[in-house]
Amino acid sequence: MLEIGGVGSMGIHLEDAFNANQPFPAPTPYATLRYPYEPYESRITYLNLGGGSTYYGGQARLSGQIRPGLTILLSYSQSKSVDDSVAPFSDPLSRPAAPQDTYNARGNRGLSPFDIAQRAVLTAQYDLPHRAGRGWLAPITRDWRASAMITLQTGFPFTPELAVTV
Repeated sequence: MLEIGGVGSMGIHLEDAFNANQPFPAPTPYATLRYPYEPYESRITYLNLGGGSTYYGGQARLSGQIRPGLTILLSYSQSKSVDDSVAPFSDPLSRPAAPQDTYNARGNRGLSPFDIAQRAVLTAQYDLPHRAGRGWLAPITRDWRASAMITLQTGFPFTPELAVTV
């Protein structure tokens, strides 16, 4: 049996956080005040519900009985998850949790930290043959099955980082 399908979703009003006191871009030397909330020159974390996300993907599934007692299931999915916010204080390793530029929040839009572009799963199940009347193991091994599962997938998004201070 072959099944093919697709799915899509959109999230709005997701929890987000950003630095409300990020300095305005300005040439050097600074002719004007750079911080919106002077005289404070430190971070002011603002929590809001302004984030958004989209997910779309396709799936294919192939299943059947190869021979009596042997059943397989092969499923494959290809998808993409994109968002512009990450739950505050979750600190994903693939990108900063807050927008790098508060004045361009859409500039932080990219692959979700949990995005897996492709995944294939193969499952096989074999019903062990029952040989009634053959020794003392026959009643113990009755209705036994052997199963195996293999999962192959692309990795999570990854951003190389340097662990040094300059």
